[in-house]
Amino acid sequence: MRKAFIEALGSLEDPRANPTLLSVALAEDDAQNFLFNRLATQQLSKTVDDAAVPSLIKALFFFDKNNPRMRMNDVAAEALVAAGDAAYKPLLSVLSGEHKEAKKIVQEYIAAIKARDPGIADELTAMGIMAAEASYALGELGDRKAISALMKEASSSEEGRRIAAVTAMVRLNRNETDNVAVAKALQEAYERADKPTRLQLLAAMQHMVFPGLLPFLLNQAQADENEMPQIRSVALGAYSLLANKLEAQAAKQLIASEPGSKDGGFQKSFEQQNSEALAAASECDDKLQCWISKLEAKEPHVISKAAYMLGRYAKGHTKALKALVAKIKHPNTEVRADILYMVDTVAVNGSPEAVNAIMQLKEAEQGRASWNQIRSLAELTQVRLASRK
Repeated sequence: MRKAFIEALGSLEDPRANPTLLSVALAEDDAQNFLFNRLATQQLSKTVDDAAVPSLIKALFFFDKNNPRMRMNDVAAEALVAAGDAAYKPLLSVLSGEHKEAKKIVQEYIAAIKARDPGIADELTAMGIMAAEASYALGELGDRKAISALMKEASSSEEGRRIAAVTAMVRLNRNETDNVAVAKALQEAYERADKPTRLQLLAAMQHMVFPGLLPFLLNQAQADENEMPQIRSVALGAYSLLANKLEAQAAKQLIASEPGSKDGGFQKSFEQQNSEALAAASECDDKLQCWISKLEAKEPHVISKAAYMLGRYAKGHTKALKALVAKIKHPNTEVRADILYMVDTVAVNGSPEAVNAIMQLKEAEQGRASWNQIRSLAELTQVRLASRK
């Protein structure tokens, strides 16, 4: 019954529900399952107004006192994105470490973790946690005026803060003039990062859909890499998804010159993973209608390739956006994720149709693995598109 009442309050989409939802979201009561705190915060994405933002900033760091690893930073970030510009300055205050209430909650969180696992707690800092969460929320909020603050954060001596800042900038609603500086920051963070983190940064470069990063991706695909050869594969995959006809030739040449498995190379796997995308690039190049038609392909990788090429060439294009939205319900979850990223990229003025399609997908599949695998991305994309003008 409590679950039904909380969801009913959210469904009203009326800010008058906020005091009740916030009281549930921030309740510290052993008799209340922390999942209700999360659920109430999630419903605030539908009802939020400016007055709710200070409480949502606290919710960004709230945790279950009986199980500190259970937090609600993800659902709080969604609600802050829905709040729009009202969340911008409070998040900057958190990013700079000046938000006293947030710092107090984070210090309590670190103490709770330390009581259970001192080794992990020793690696945590209040500033590091605050900055990472604020960077993430600012990125999802999407306002490009956050670039200067995030650029400063990208030079931090703490790797976690640097990575959070540069990946957040990829999610901002950037102008073309911003892309060179953001790409440079990504590359500098990559050079300083450990090998597993480099995989995360390669994914961010792919999602950025900036042709200026293609030479860097190609260099990483052909660099010597014995410790983690997956880096080469991921870099080549990102390059292939973004390449036009001419650029695809360089990837084909790399694959042709790659040694076979007997000689310690990866030619066969490189070809299997990228041949469909590269063939489509040779066929469609920069032709929008050709890429729109490729969204109807049977091969999942061709659909993903078409989505990224529309992200590259069709920002603000109504017909391309309509075709992408029609694929949000694709049964392949990897394709769904690629479609969601590129709907967000193409829909520069938002998309009620995409918001409705995500809502329908959630209603149809909530609780299934197919929804859970893309839930966070889908719900944040829905909120971003709904708040975008």
